[in-house]
Amino acid sequence: MAFAWSPLFTFAPAVLLLIVALALGGRRLLGGHAAPERGVDWPLIVFGAVVGAAIVVGWVATTLATTGWFSLPALSLIIGAIAAVLGVYLWRHRRQRGAVLAAAGWQEIVLGALLLTAALLYFRPHEYVLGGNDAGSYVNIASQIARTGDIVAVDEWTAFLSEYREVTLREQPAHWLPRYLQFVGWYIDDANPARTVPQFFPFHPALLAVGAGLFGPAGALFVTPLWGVLDIAALYFLARRLFDKNVALVASTFLTVTATQVFFARYPTTEPLTMLLVFTALLAFQVIWDERDAPWIWGLLGGAALGAALLTRIDLPLV
Repeated sequence: MAFAWSPLFTFAPAVLLLIVALALGGRRLLGGHAAPERGVDWPLIVFGAVVGAAIVVGWVATTLATTGWFSLPALSLIIGAIAAVLGVYLWRHRRQRGAVLAAAGWQEIVLGALLLTAALLYFRPHEYVLGGNDAGSYVNIASQIARTGDIVAVDEWTAFLSEYREVTLREQPAHWLPRYLQFVGWYIDDANPARTVPQFFPFHPALLAVGAGLFGPAGALFVTPLWGVLDIAALYFLARRLFDKNVALVASTFLTVTATQVFFARYPTTEPLTMLLVFTALLAFQVIWDERDAPWIWGLLGGAALGAALLTRIDLPLV
């Protein structure tokens, strides 16, 4: 794996600053609604800040990729600017001190151990780079974005093949548009045969492109395990809200070692990211349902998570 040190040293600080700014803002907002004797639930704040930062990075990366302007310096600059704006806002309102942080219970300590265990299990990703199914398509879309800055590929060779489409390309069933494709997951534009448009929604491959841009093609494979680890925390906080800490810990433990979770957390498809976004949205909506005076940040987090999930899988409403 070839490390691109310069992009890493600009991107990592920008994301870290964004997470810190979101965490400080969350502490201030949630602290205004927390009982003084209880304090603020800091593990939940950290989780919300990390997921919120991932959503922001995903939205910015998707916007850049779909407009043909994706690059790690541009992404880092925008993320850093967002963090700076939040930081200035928090500084100007620094007199509004946040509530005291509540001590984590033993269940949250065990949750931390679960997350470390999940990391050991999941951060050995399948080396799936080639292939014509979903996994191979996602990795190659990410590599295309990282290499060219655009999610749409323009290739004169594809245009040449289109001149002999009857023998070189695969024709789709009648009444389907576009009419031809060369590889599974990539559509050939009928109006401009040199343009090849990915079949899948851009949110997931745009995030994979961040990993590919930082560490080369293999870096894209390590993005999905991160979502798999965060899935464990998302389920814990959702189940804790619905039931209690003990039930949440049991549910998270089972999810950590479930065979399908271990498999898909190491597989570069959308399932782990979708699970993280949906669980986060359900958590936010449940907080709003339970607390009539819930801070507005929960509505923003829930709406952003659900919107990002809908931009990750086209079949989400059916799921």
